[in-house]
Amino acid sequence: MDFANSWSYRPYVQPVCEEKALLPYICRISHTESSFTVDFIDNGALDAKHTLFWRVRDGGEYAAVNALGDSVCVCDLDTDTDFEVYVARTENNAERSTVRLARTGMAPGSVVNYLHPDDTAFEFSGRFLDSPSIVRLPSGKLISSMGVHATMEHGENLSVLYSSEDNGESWQYLCDLFPCRWGKLFYDGGKLYCLCTSCTYGDLLIGCSEDEGLTWKEPMVLARGSCVNRKAGWHHTPMPILRHKGRLITDMQYGAWNEKYFVNYVLSAKEGSDLTDKNNWAISELWDHRDHPEILPVQNGGETGIAGLATNAIGGIEGNAVLTPEGDVWVIHRYGNKKLLKLEYDPEDPWGELKGACLMDMPVKDSKASIMFDDVSNRYYMVTNYALADREVGRTICALLSSADLIDWRLDRIVEDYSDQDVKLIGLQYFDFVFDGDDIVLVSRTAVCGAHNFHDSNHQTFHRIKNFRRPD
Repeated sequence: MDFANSWSYRPYVQPVCEEKALLPYICRISHTESSFTVDFIDNGALDAKHTLFWRVRDGGEYAAVNALGDSVCVCDLDTDTDFEVYVARTENNAERSTVRLARTGMAPGSVVNYLHPDDTAFEFSGRFLDSPSIVRLPSGKLISSMGVHATMEHGENLSVLYSSEDNGESWQYLCDLFPCRWGKLFYDGGKLYCLCTSCTYGDLLIGCSEDEGLTWKEPMVLARGSCVNRKAGWHHTPMPILRHKGRLITDMQYGAWNEKYFVNYVLSAKEGSDLTDKNNWAISELWDHRDHPEILPVQNGGETGIAGLATNAIGGIEGNAVLTPEGDVWVIHRYGNKKLLKLEYDPEDPWGELKGACLMDMPVKDSKASIMFDDVSNRYYMVTNYALADREVGRTICALLSSADLIDWRLDRIVEDYSDQDVKLIGLQYFDFVFDGDDIVLVSRTAVCGAHNFHDSNHQTFHRIKNFRRPD
C-alpha cells in the first residue's frame, strides 16, 4: 500500500479493501419513471467487455445486458420499484462490482446522481446525498459536487464530483474527494477550488484542481476543527462567494447542533492569489449571538433543526456575503422560520469585527437560502424554500425570489412545487446556483421517490430556470 499523495480518487476505497478499486465500479446511478441507468469504470481491465446484471430487489434470477460502453440503461420497467444491479467482466462473472440498489420513479429536473437509502456502498461516510455545489468553468463544462452523509455514527467525509459538457443534459463521473464535507466549488486564477471541511465539524480545508476537476492536489488545512460530530468545530455549507475589491469573501461558523450554538466568521482572500497558502487568507473576529440579546427573537414558530432546536436558538448559519446598492457588504444568514440574520463586514478590515446585527423578515423556510447579484438586471436573486402564509409546506417548494435592495423581495417563480405531498418525506433543498446567460442553473438536494425522509436525500437533481429575469 502506498501513502496518499492526492485528494482525489477514482474511486476512494478504504485501505482494507483496495482490491475493489481494480474491479468494475458503479460510479453513478440515475433513473426515470420507467428506467434506470448505471455508469461504471473498471481500472483493472480497461479494455474488458462488461455485462450488467439486474433483477427486482430480492426477486428471482438476474437478467443480463451486454454493455456497449461504460453506461447501461434498462427501460420499460414498472415504476416505483427497487432493483439490485451489478456490473461484471463478461469473461469472468466473479470479477464484478458491489451489488447496488437502483430504482424507477419520478424525480424533478434531471438526476445527477441517485443513492438508495438502503445502499451501503458508502457506509463508512453515509447513505444520503447532501451539500450540492455547481460551477461553470471557462471551457463551458459544468462541475457539480455532492456529499455523502448519514448519522453521527458515520464518517460524513466523502464527496463525489460529476461533470457535464452538454449544459446539464447528461453527467459523467469525475472523482471522489476524501476527506471532504460541505464542499463549495469555485473558479479563480485559472484553477478550480473546493472549500470544505474534512468531516462534520472537521478541519477547514481548501484544495485545487488544474484539470477541470479530474485530479486534485492534497488540500491545505486552513484551520483545525474538532472532527467529532457531536462537538463544536467548523461549519461551512456551499454558499455563494462574493468578489469585491479584489477579495473573495464567504461565510463560516464554528459550533455544533449538539452544543446548541454557532458563532459567525467571515473568511476572505485576495483574488488570484495561491488560495492553498493559508497566509493568503484572513478571518474576521467571531460574532457570537449569545452576546447580543437584542437580536434574539421570541419563539416565532421556527422549524426545529436536526438536534430538535429552533435554528434561531443556536445562531445564524449558512450566510450569504452580498454587496448592497450602497456599497456595503452584508452577510445574510439562515436564522429561523421567515427570519434571516444580517451582519455587516468591512473588506478593508478583513480581520476586524462584524457589526450591524439585525433580523430581516423574509418569506423563506428555516433552510438554506442562496443569494447572488445579477449585474444585467441590477437585482438580487434568491433560490430557496418558499414559506406559505396559510399552511405548513416544509421544504417542498423551490422558489426564485428577487429584490432591488435586499429588503423587499418578490416571488418571481415557483420552480418546483411538491407542497401537496407529505412534508416529512419530500424535500428539495440546499440549492446552489449560477447565472447561465438568460437562465439560472441549479442543483438540489432532493428527497423524493422513496427517500428515508425529507432531510435525508436520495438524489442530487439539476434544474434550469429559463429566462429568469422575466417573472412569471
